[in-house]
Amino acid sequence: MPKYEPMRTTSSSTPTTFKEPSVVPSTSTATNVTMEMSESGSDCYSEKSYTDSVKKLFSQPTLSSSFSKISQYGDMGSKGIQLTNSILYMICKDSQPFQIVENEGFLTLMKTACPLYKVPSRFTLKRMLDTKYDIIREHFKGKLQNVSSLTLTTDIWTDTMQTRSFLGVTVLFCNEEDKLESVSLGVYDLTQSHTAEYIANILLKTCIEWNIEKNKIVAVVTDAGANIVKAIEISFGRSRHIHCYAHMLNLVAQKSIDKTPNLPDLIAAVKRIVTWFKQCIAASDELRRESDLKLIQDVTTRWNSTFYMIERFLKLRPAINNIINCHTSAPEMLNAKQIIDLTEVCEILRPIEITTREVCAEKYVTCSKVIPLIRLLTIKVTGFEP
Repeated sequence: MPKYEPMRTTSSSTPTTFKEPSVVPSTSTATNVTMEMSESGSDCYSEKSYTDSVKKLFSQPTLSSSFSKISQYGDMGSKGIQLTNSILYMICKDSQPFQIVENEGFLTLMKTACPLYKVPSRFTLKRMLDTKYDIIREHFKGKLQNVSSLTLTTDIWTDTMQTRSFLGVTVLFCNEEDKLESVSLGVYDLTQSHTAEYIANILLKTCIEWNIEKNKIVAVVTDAGANIVKAIEISFGRSRHIHCYAHMLNLVAQKSIDKTPNLPDLIAAVKRIVTWFKQCIAASDELRRESDLKLIQDVTTRWNSTFYMIERFLKLRPAINNIINCHTSAPEMLNAKQIIDLTEVCEILRPIEITTREVCAEKYVTCSKVIPLIRLLTIKVTGFEP
């Protein structure tokens, strides 16, 4: 049992001995209490204040406060609702499956962080998400009714794994604070042939579903596909259609590569090397030991993917060359002349990649940047020596 030194008061020099409290603190606890008293700046401490401090440290919560704390983590408690909403936000924001709430690791995390909280099942979360979607949809319907003008963007993409096509529709408008907002109105499964009439029908149904009046739509941005262009003409008129500049710029780069002599063969040789590394485990392991970077494969439908593939290939070229020379099954490595040509191609494609990133934005208007960007891009590209 620790011994406490007698303390003196300011009014008297006679020492006063404290009575031992009913709850005996440990040495570390007593030290903390003494330090807490010293930091308060008082020169005199009474027996009552010391005893109250010790009792406060070791007192147990009341039964009512314990039940109140437990109820906060229930289904209708403030903490429970907050945690459930955070889980739903994580699933939507990070595109996580609902099944994540049943994974052992996730349950261990929640049990460690919030032992009193019961994680809802994936079926409960699905029902809650549907309810939240209905509420948010009505909220945005009200917002769109107060907007005087807006712009639609739409595009068709295909899930190659399941061979299914979808039509995505997005609306952009300025809110009350004159800030640009972007909202996805829906992703619709295309179950019929992608005719202009079928696409136009889906677009008009989307506008009806969200109470969007056709006279409020000032522009519709799409790619240059014949069916989608015709669909916009049927739905909203040709004058409201705007071609996507980033998409057209990507087409310019692809067609330029295809029409340049020997360049498609050079890029195909790089793709063969990248594909071999993706398929050869031994080569991939050797490359991983040399660098933390990975080779990037060219994808026809992905903007600037050719540039990213070439740029990464040139950066890892020394390691790639050494690994290929050690494997008889490896494809032929590029020679010095081809490396020089590939470097020049990379420098030509770089301004196009920068321009594409500049016009791909949701928080600010990019249409006004198109003409200046075309001018700067023309100056940059024409400045290269052939």
